[in-house]
Amino acid sequence: MSRKPRISNYWSRKPIYNNPIFSKTLSRDRFQRILGRLHFVNNAEQANDPNNRLFKLGTVYKNITDRFKAVYTPMTNISIDETLSKWRGRVLFRQYIPSKAAKYGIKAFLLAEAATGYVYCYHIFTGNEKEAAAAAGMSITENIVMCLMVSLLHLGYKLWMDNWYNSPGLAKRLLAARTHVWGTLRSNRKAVPKLVQKHPNNTKLKKGESVTYSSDKIMVGTWQDKKPITMLSTMHQNCSPVPTGNTTRDGQPILKPTCIQDYNRYVPFIIIIDRVTNSLELKNPINLLTL
Repeated sequence: MSRKPRISNYWSRKPIYNNPIFSKTLSRDRFQRILGRLHFVNNAEQANDPNNRLFKLGTVYKNITDRFKAVYTPMTNISIDETLSKWRGRVLFRQYIPSKAAKYGIKAFLLAEAATGYVYCYHIFTGNEKEAAAAAGMSITENIVMCLMVSLLHLGYKLWMDNWYNSPGLAKRLLAARTHVWGTLRSNRKAVPKLVQKHPNNTKLKKGESVTYSSDKIMVGTWQDKKPITMLSTMHQNCSPVPTGNTTRDGQPILKPTCIQDYNRYVPFIIIIDRVTNSLELKNPINLLTL
């Protein structure tokens, strides 16, 4: 597939862009007029669903996610993360995330196979998540995770998450649905032990030391590296460091907890998905203000 910087470049006569198949099929101006008026629904029907900010996408959004689920069944290890598609147009739910390469854009939450990065399903953030979570009796992050996981619950999957999603309450919900979970954890989350970053004698951890708390098959532990790293897991027993198989420059074995080693194994695939999404800019001139 030949990608060009601008839509008009597909009709350009410059040698670097020239691709005659486009001009022979449809003129540039006609294509852009059609693209600017592309519609999937009847506007008169929006009164029946006034709070749906994705109304103009019609059934396309649902059909795409359903197709992702139908053509492939992910393996045991899966992961959730958010991504940002570059967009600087007018839209009510445009997000600004300075840590992302795109900075401004449309945020989506992805459920992907951890080993390959295959996106199984996704949820576009529209700003209405707070109301939906309140109606379900969950926090926003808990509701997002449970909605993405709904078709994979009770099947024995293992879910990898970072500290934006992870919490003891969510771990209990998933464990009750026969789904294991592990990942980083914010130490100020509700129900996290107050001494999770300290020794039982209330002193700070030294580098290489760890502390672990367990309850109801949920392990919460902290390992002190340059900074404390707090983990939550329903599959690991503790946060005690073990050899990684690598050594330092002076030949000393590098030690890390097994839960952190397992977590790091799947980080690159999420980064790849995020980079690919950030490289795609939404350039459709459709006015999204009314979505």
